Amino acid sequence: MSVPIDSRTLAKVRAFAERRRRLILERGLCAFVLSLIVIMSALALLDRLVILPDPLRWTLSVLGYGGVLLVLWRTCLRYLFHRADSRELARMFERADPSLREDLLSAIELGEQKGSAGRRWDSEQFRALLQMSVARRIEGVEVKTLLPQKLVAPWLRGAVAAGVFLVVLLLFPGLHFPKLLGRALLPGANLERPSDIVVTFLEPAPADRIVASGDTVDVLVSVEGGSADKVVLETTEEGGDAESFKLSRREGNRYSGTIAVNRLDVRYRVRAKGTITRFHTLESRPRPEVLEFAKTYHLPEYTGMPDITARDDHGDLSALEGSRVELELKVNQKIAKGGLRLTSTRREVEDKLVPLEASEDGLLRGSIMLDNGFQTYRVELEAAESGFTNKFSPDYELRAVPDLAPAVRLAAPETNREVAVGATTPIAGSATDDVGLAAVLQAWRVGQGEWQERALVEASGTSAEVAGEWNLRGLPIQPGDTLFTRLVAVDTKGNRGESAISRLSVTAADMDTEEREWAEKEKDFAKEAMELQRKLGEMAQAVAEAKKAAKESQEPELGVGEQQKVARAQAAVAEAQHQAGQVWEQLEALRTEAPGRAEEAEIQAAAEAVADLRNQKLAPLEEQVADWATKPKEAFAQADDIAEGKAWEAHHEAARLAGMERALAAEDQAVVLAKDTDRSAARQLEVARASAEAQSQPESEVALEAVKEQQEIAGAQSRELEEALSDLAELAEGGEQNTVRQM
Repeated sequence: MSVPIDSRTLAKVRAFAERRRRLILERGLCAFVLSLIVIMSALALLDRLVILPDPLRWTLSVLGYGGVLLVLWRTCLRYLFHRADSRELARMFERADPSLREDLLSAIELGEQKGSAGRRWDSEQFRALLQMSVARRIEGVEVKTLLPQKLVAPWLRGAVAAGVFLVVLLLFPGLHFPKLLGRALLPGANLERPSDIVVTFLEPAPADRIVASGDTVDVLVSVEGGSADKVVLETTEEGGDAESFKLSRREGNRYSGTIAVNRLDVRYRVRAKGTITRFHTLESRPRPEVLEFAKTYHLPEYTGMPDITARDDHGDLSALEGSRVELELKVNQKIAKGGLRLTSTRREVEDKLVPLEASEDGLLRGSIMLDNGFQTYRVELEAAESGFTNKFSPDYELRAVPDLAPAVRLAAPETNREVAVGATTPIAGSATDDVGLAAVLQAWRVGQGEWQERALVEASGTSAEVAGEWNLRGLPIQPGDTLFTRLVAVDTKGNRGESAISRLSVTAADMDTEEREWAEKEKDFAKEAMELQRKLGEMAQAVAEAKKAAKESQEPELGVGEQQKVARAQAAVAEAQHQAGQVWEQLEALRTEAPGRAEEAEIQAAAEAVADLRNQKLAPLEEQVADWATKPKEAFAQADDIAEGKAWEAHHEAARLAGMERALAAEDQAVVLAKDTDRSAARQLEVARASAEAQSQPESEVALEAVKEQQEIAGAQSRELEEALSDLAELAEGGEQNTVRQM
């Protein structure tokens, strides 16, 4: 068995250890206070004497804290981190009390030894006697005597002296030591560097605030406590380089400048002589802004048109008058409140605010009616976080497109023409509308009577064509009346559009309309026959030129020039054949429309002549000319005389046909023209008689208006006679043509 350490010995050793630990802590605390005050005070005084750049000041403070930690480590921390065991404590105890030398350590070591298999040179009795002896001797030892308080007294006196020194420095107000010491202790803190100069921010107030992105902030400071040669404003954006510029001096001791705040926060401070203010921050926040406009146009119900949707980056609105526009606005931030401010260019119209409703998805919704009451609007927003408004919001256009009245054109009957009682006259025209047509009507009246209307077309869509006949039978008209007519279009809104008025003179029902129409058709055909004569003349000339070129050429084969003339001759023959075919088809159509047997026989004879021309003259000529380009020059030269003869024969046949048709058409035109001349003479007499009556009663506006209408109709008849005579002059030949031109 082993003899344990006496409890009295263990208690005394533990008391020694606790006393030692407490004295080490006291020494470490005093060393920490002493070193911290000395080092940081030195840095504060250096900061007072020299304007240190911020990086250098921060570096010195970090090094100062490193020195304090080093002192603390050497005086305290290294002992605390190393926990002494009982043997080390016994040695320390023996050094403090030499009377226990070797005995206390032996008692600790022997008491800690356990039983072992090795040989032992001592006895249990010896160990017991040693433990008892050491316990009796150590029991009377006072630990406070071994480790007195005076061991840490120098450090305590040093800490107290440093504290007194610190208090003395703090008592000098001109030294501004508290703020300087704070800058040394907290190098990263936003503290000002004090001096005798006092800088006070007057604007912005408060100096730390939220600012709208893109705004400029006025800075106004007052400088007290002395004169400053230069007052400098330093600014820096987050993550950017610092910039500085001199503030402008105002009245007294005030200095001003401006700061531009962009998307990033701006930190700023002012330097005035030795004073450097702390950094103030202008937090940049964007103004509320509309990023996208989603527009839904609800067009008026009468249009029957579906809704129109659009997405734009602008808010201009344009739609049919009476449309309602629903807006969905996508904004860049949460909005506290918003509205649409409607404005008018008319002073008497007050502005109107349409509230915007915010939805859970962050969109703002509102609606505007396009009714020409307001011409512009702008979006007014207030941010929920910053309270900023979008005061730079642009004005957007409100364009209410009017639903225009339909546009109508009356093509027939033409104005200032004659119509017979009970006759049928063409009615034709067209109507268009920007939105949609509902109907097209014909309006008419007799003289100064009331307008009457009848439906022509039940229209749909934006355009309509009118083509039909107007039967005058049953109308309350008689020869000598003036009949007025026009087309009226009505759109889906009810707007009415009217065409120009056509004025018609009512005559007796004795005019041969069928005779006039046949004369016009014969005139048109005569012109076609004359065109055929011209085409065949060009054909014969082209064939003759090809023949001449072949005969004059000395080359054994056709050259480029000869080939070109041959190609022209071939094209001329093909075109003449095509023209002859069209004339024959026109004659076949006219034969079915001939008003009598005599006219039908004339057309039949002309058709047979054209058929003979095509089959006997042009067809063989076309085959012959088609082979010219592939034949040797000798064979071509032998055939060209025959081809030229056929070409001129075809031209002469066409000339005879054209002469015959011109004579027939001129005869029919002369008959119609004679009748028209008789009617025009009668109209002139009526105008003269009406003029005489109107002169006898000049106060009658009705009579004067009637004369005016008759004069316009007579003038229109004169122009028609002039055009008819011009057409007759084209058909007549020789001296007759000169006579007609003189007429």
